[in-house]
Amino acid sequence: MSAVIAAASDGAQPSRTGSHAEKRRLLLLWMFRQGTRITQTLSVTWNDISLQEQTFRLYDKKAEKWQTFPLHADVFQALCEIPEEQRVGRLWPWTQKTGVYRWLRPMVRHLGIEFTPHMARHSLGTWLNASGAGLKTIMAALGHKDAKSSIRYQAADIEVVRAASGQLGDLRAVGEKTLSRVRNVGWAREFAS
Repeated sequence: MSAVIAAASDGAQPSRTGSHAEKRRLLLLWMFRQGTRITQTLSVTWNDISLQEQTFRLYDKKAEKWQTFPLHADVFQALCEIPEEQRVGRLWPWTQKTGVYRWLRPMVRHLGIEFTPHMARHSLGTWLNASGAGLKTIMAALGHKDAKSSIRYQAADIEVVRAASGQLGDLRAVGEKTLSRVRNVGWAREFAS
């Protein structure tokens, strides 16, 4: 993540609302931290952002309603650094994803890595799962309505399994509690002996 964002900051090209390098860096930071789809991200305007509430909103075309999301602290800080006189209109100079891919593809090719904007979205879902976030939290963060869309992030990696099993404690104590419960159930007494 940091290599992609750092590479986007190289080669500043001036524009009326800050350098393209600054916008590229902010766009990549947004995608990694907010997890929104590229087409949704490119539609964000300053009217959709509340720095006071540290939120932004996106229009969900399928549900025909607005959804509000929290701004990640890194994104919030980067947005606050933009001078107030530049906080008007669209957040990005690109209106379509093809404009993003014009600079993104050569940049990642130069870095020798494979990366697409959607991979940033998948990274967020994976990181949320690894940090212990539940399915509903992942669904909310990624704007999923159906659990099937978010369940793919619920795969437990080896370190998550290790940490969870490490919290089980002494199995002898767990076994004794289970055995005492079984002994207290009349029909199961014969199995406890």
